[in-house]
Amino acid sequence: MALAGLAPAAQAQSAGDQQAAQIEEVVVTGSRIRRSSDTTSSAPVAIIGARTIEDKGFVQAGEALNEMTSISPSRAPTPALSNGQAVAGQDFPNLFNLGPARTLSLLNGRRMVSSSSGLGDEAVDTNIIPTGLLERIDVVQGGGAAVYGSGAMAGVVNYVMRDDYEGLSVMAQHGADTRDSYKASVFRLVAGQNFAQGRGNIAGEFDYSRSSPLLTGDRWESHSETIPNPAAGAGTNGVPGTIFYNGPVSIYSDTNGLVALSNSPFAAGAAGTVTQGGRGVTIDSGGNIVLRDLGTPYAFFYNLGSELDWPIPRSFSLAPRLERKIATVTGHYDLTDNITLTGEFLGARVEATQKSGGLVVAQYTGALSVPYPALSPLAFTNTNPYLTPTTIAQLSASSPAFAAGLPLYLSKTFGNLGSKYLDQRYRTDTTRAMIGLEGKFTAVDRNFFWDASYTASQVRQRVDGYSIVSSNLRRAANATRNGAGQIVCAVNATVVTDPGCVPLNIFGTEQITPQQAAYIMARSGGGVFSPVTNKQQDFLATISGDLLKLPAGQSKFSLSYEHRKEEADFEPLAEDLVPQFFSGIAATPARGTYNTNELAGEIEAPLLGGDVTLPFVKSLEFSGSFRFVDNSLAGKDTVWSAGLRWDVGAGLVLRGTRSRNFRAPSLNQVTAPAVVGLGAASHPCSRTNIGAGPAPSTRAANCLALFTANPTYGLATLPAGAPTTPQSRLSNFQGTVVAQVRTTTQGNADLENEVADTTTFGFVYQPKFIPRLAISADVIRIDLKNSIQLFSVTNFATTCFDASPQPAAFCGTLGYDAQGDINQGIASNVNAGAEVLHAEVYNIDYRLPLQEVSKLPGVLDFTLQATHNTLATVTFAGTTTRTDATQTLPEWVVRFDVHYTNGPVRLNYSANYMPSTLINSTATIENSPGGVAKLSSNTRHDLSAEYRFLKRYSVRVGVNNLTDELPSYPSLTYGDFLGRNYFAALKAEF
Repeated sequence: MALAGLAPAAQAQSAGDQQAAQIEEVVVTGSRIRRSSDTTSSAPVAIIGARTIEDKGFVQAGEALNEMTSISPSRAPTPALSNGQAVAGQDFPNLFNLGPARTLSLLNGRRMVSSSSGLGDEAVDTNIIPTGLLERIDVVQGGGAAVYGSGAMAGVVNYVMRDDYEGLSVMAQHGADTRDSYKASVFRLVAGQNFAQGRGNIAGEFDYSRSSPLLTGDRWESHSETIPNPAAGAGTNGVPGTIFYNGPVSIYSDTNGLVALSNSPFAAGAAGTVTQGGRGVTIDSGGNIVLRDLGTPYAFFYNLGSELDWPIPRSFSLAPRLERKIATVTGHYDLTDNITLTGEFLGARVEATQKSGGLVVAQYTGALSVPYPALSPLAFTNTNPYLTPTTIAQLSASSPAFAAGLPLYLSKTFGNLGSKYLDQRYRTDTTRAMIGLEGKFTAVDRNFFWDASYTASQVRQRVDGYSIVSSNLRRAANATRNGAGQIVCAVNATVVTDPGCVPLNIFGTEQITPQQAAYIMARSGGGVFSPVTNKQQDFLATISGDLLKLPAGQSKFSLSYEHRKEEADFEPLAEDLVPQFFSGIAATPARGTYNTNELAGEIEAPLLGGDVTLPFVKSLEFSGSFRFVDNSLAGKDTVWSAGLRWDVGAGLVLRGTRSRNFRAPSLNQVTAPAVVGLGAASHPCSRTNIGAGPAPSTRAANCLALFTANPTYGLATLPAGAPTTPQSRLSNFQGTVVAQVRTTTQGNADLENEVADTTTFGFVYQPKFIPRLAISADVIRIDLKNSIQLFSVTNFATTCFDASPQPAAFCGTLGYDAQGDINQGIASNVNAGAEVLHAEVYNIDYRLPLQEVSKLPGVLDFTLQATHNTLATVTFAGTTTRTDATQTLPEWVVRFDVHYTNGPVRLNYSANYMPSTLINSTATIENSPGGVAKLSSNTRHDLSAEYRFLKRYSVRVGVNNLTDELPSYPSLTYGDFLGRNYFAALKAEF
C-alpha cells in the first residue's frame, strides 16, 4: 500500500530513482488535468499496487480494497438490503462506511455500469475487475463529484490498467482453510504484444477462479444464539435482557414432520403438538411414529434443547460458492505522432450459489403462517396411504377428531428437496466496450491534450432458483387410494381433474422423485430481481492544457462534456408472473431510463513559486473545479471543489480542499416495482428492545400507547395471574427479537439528489534528512444532507416508535397480528435525513536498504496505515444515532506491512488491527446480546514468501490469519470468518 497523496508515478520509484527519472506529465486520479508526476495532490489519494494482490494471495481486487483502513468491507454473502444488492457474493468498495453508492468506481478514469439490482445502490462489483493487467488502484478519500459526477461523495476508486504489457504470463494458485471447509483457486493467463514498430500494443487476460461455500454450520463456534433471560429484572439494573444458549434451538418443526392438532399459527407451540408420553410425534418415511423430545418452550414459536431436526440455523450463508470468468482486451495504436486510437473490452461472468438458500421458505409451520398463510402446516387424514395401520391407530387414540376423518397437520421443513431445488444460483454477466481517440497539439505556444471516448456497458443478472407451488404441494400431499388400490392425489381419486398431480409422501426425509419435484416445484427468480438488465452508454470528451503563464508558473485547465444514458429492465420469469408461490403475489415487469448531460471545468493556478516565493512558501497552488448536471430523472444541480497546495519547503507540503458533492438516486431505487418476500424485523416494543434506541423514554411511551389502544396485544406472553393492564402486557411482551415478516420491497418515485459538503486538510512530509521516508496525515469532514437510505421494516419500526410525535408516513407501513407482533411492512428508499463523518487518515512509508545500516543485503519496506474515525452520525426522521466507535465503524483501524526483498526472494508480513468497540452506540449490558455490549479487539497476522528461479518462474506461499483469529464474539463481521488459511501459487513469465 503506497502513501496517500503522492502521484502514482512518484510512488512507484525510490527517492534516488525519482531524482534520476525524467519528470513527465500524467493524469492523476482526482483531476483530469495533466500534472508533473512528482507532485502531491491537494486531496488524499491512496494507491494499491498490483504487487499487494499477489503478496496476499488475493483472488480479486475487492480483497485488497478491504484491507484499506478507510474502507468498510461490503461483501454480500446473501442478498442484503443494507447495501441494496440482490445478488449473493458481490463485493463493493465502501469508504468510511458511508455506503457503496457513495464510493464511485472507475476503470481508467471512466464510469462503469452498476452491478447492483433490486433497490440497489449504484455500485460496481470488484469481482469483475481483471487483476493480471491491473497496474494499480487509486483511491481518492473524500469527494470527487465535481470531476467525475454522481456518486463521488465518500471518494473514488479508479482501477488503472496497464497499456504497455508485452510477454506471456501464466499463474495458478490454490488456497484452503485449516478446517477443510473453504477452498479457493485461481488460474490467470496474460499476454501482450507490441506491433507496428512500437506504435501499437494489444494485451489480453483471462481469469478463472472459484471458491467453495461457507455456512454458519462451518463456523458454529462463532454462532451466538440468544434467548430471553428468565432471571428477575432482566433488561434492567445491569441484568442482561438476553443470555447466550449453546444448545439446540428450534421452532416446532422437523424434517420428518411434527404432528400438530391445528394449522392455526397460535397452535404452533407445545400445546398444539400431538405428543405421546410428553414427547412430540414425528413420522418417518415409512409412516412410523418417531418420538422426539420437545425441549423447553421459551418464546411463542421456539424451544430449547429439543431433539427436533430443524436445520435452518446451520444453513445460513457466510459465503456463497463463487465462480468467476473474466476476459479482457486492451489496446492502442498511434494513428499519427499526435493521435492515438484506444480500445478496451471486458466480459465477465460471476456465478454464485447460495447453499440451501431456499430452505427458509420450504417450511410449512405455524411460525411462518402468520405472515404467509400459504406456509401453514400441511393437512393429512387417516386415509393417507403412507401411514402404517399402527400409526393411524395411535394418532386416532390421541385425536378422536382424526379417528372421525378430520385432519391432523404436519409442521414440516422440507430438507429432502435436494440441492437442485434448495440452492439458489445467481449469475451476473457483464460486458463493457470502449473505443476512443486521444491526442495532443500545440497552439499559441501552449500544449493541449484531448480525448473522446464512447463506452457501452451492460450487466444482466438472474437468480436461478425454485420455489414450492403452494396449491400443487397441498394437492400432492393429500394422497389417498383410488378404487383400484393405487396411491393417487385425492383430487383424482374418483375423476381425474388434475392429470399432472403426483402423490407425495410428506412424511420423513426420503428424497422426492423428479416427477414429484416437477409437479410441486417451479422455477423462480425471486420476483422482480430476476432477470434484471442494467445498461449504460457514455460519451466523454475532454480537452486540457496550458492556460496562462503566471509569474509563479504555468496555469492549466480542463474542460469536459459527458452524456450518459442509463436503462434498467425488470423482467421477471414467466413463473413469477403468476401468484403461485408462498407470497401469493405476482411479480410485475418494469422498465426505467434516464439520461444526463454534464459540463465540467477545472483550473490549476500557481499563486507562488518559481522565482516568486516568500519565506516558508516554496510554492502555493490553487485548484478549482465546477460541474453542471442536467439529469432527466433528478433534475439540475451544480457541484464544485476548491483546493490549495502549499509547499512550505524542507519536504513539507500542506494541502486542503473544500467541495460540494452529490449522488442522484439510481434507476432501481426509483422504478423498482413491488415484490413481496420474507424478511426479518425486530420489534421495538419487545422486552429486550424497549430500552434501546436513542430515546428509550419516547419509545416506551409510544409502545404503551400502542398496547393501550389494542387490548389483545401481549396477552399470549402474559404470566398466569398477571394483570391485563397495558403496562403489564407491555412489560411482559417477549415478542420475537427477530421475526419473519411479510415484506414488500419497492421503489420510490419521489427520491431526490443527496448532497454533501466535504472538507479535507492535512500534510505530506518527506524529510531530506531521512531519505525515502514519507509521512502523510489528513482530516476528512463530510456533511451529507437529504441522504437516500434503504429502510428495512425494522428501520420503519424504530423510526416510528423513537419519534414524538410519531411520523404517520413511517408508522403506516407496519402491520400487526392479534398478539402485537409485526407481521408485515415495506422496505424502500427514502430521503430520510443526514449523515456526518469526521475521520483522519494517516500513512507512513519508509524504504531502508539494509546495506546503509549493516552488511546485510536486501531492502526493507515499511508501511503503516491508520484511520481514526472520530465522529459518524446518521439522522433518520429527526432521530440521530452515532455509528463511530462501533463494530460498523471502529474508532481506530490500523494496518502495518513489512516487505523484505533480496534478489529473487521476497518476504511479506502484515497485521490488521481493530480495537475493542461497542456493538452499537446505545449498547448496554441490559440491551445487548448475552449482555455483551463491547466486542473484544481483533488482530490478524498474514505471512507470505516468494522465490523467483530460472528467470522465468516464481513460487509463492503464504498463510493469512496466522493465529486463526475469528470474528470477535458474538459478531460474525468484526474480523475474518475464514480463520487461518493457506495458499500456494506458481507463476511463469515469458
